[in-house]
Amino acid sequence: GGASTGGGKVSQQFVYQGLRSRGLSPEDARIGAAVMMGESGGNPGIDTVQSGLDPNKSNEFSVGLMQINAQAHGDKLKRRGMTVDDLRDPNKNLNIAVDVFREAGNSWRPWSAFTNDKYKEFMNFPGLIQ
Repeated sequence: GGASTGGGKVSQQFVYQGLRSRGLSPEDARIGAAVMMGESGGNPGIDTVQSGLDPNKSNEFSVGLMQINAQAHGDKLKRRGMTVDDLRDPNKNLNIAVDVFREAGNSWRPWSAFTNDKYKEFMNFPGLIQ
């Protein structure tokens, strides 16, 4: 419950503020919000089956705003008492994303939208509050 998006898109501002409230620096939060756009385009319900990237879940099953790989990060889900479906909740997805970010040494490297530079298209977004 809480901040239900009613199937709508989640803004970069929402993600930026969400990451800031979880303790990330303004720069890390800004990059994270851009990575989110590169990963899901702001669609909190998307997964790699729906997007056609991995229709048979053969590579990985990534879910939600930050396209969290459910297999690779099952330990984090368990630790927070979450299911894979919880990753469709924007706030829960951001919780796990921050866990992954921290585990990677405060880096967005685990996300392909970061390593392939796709995130750079989304670095300047409206309403960015430093």
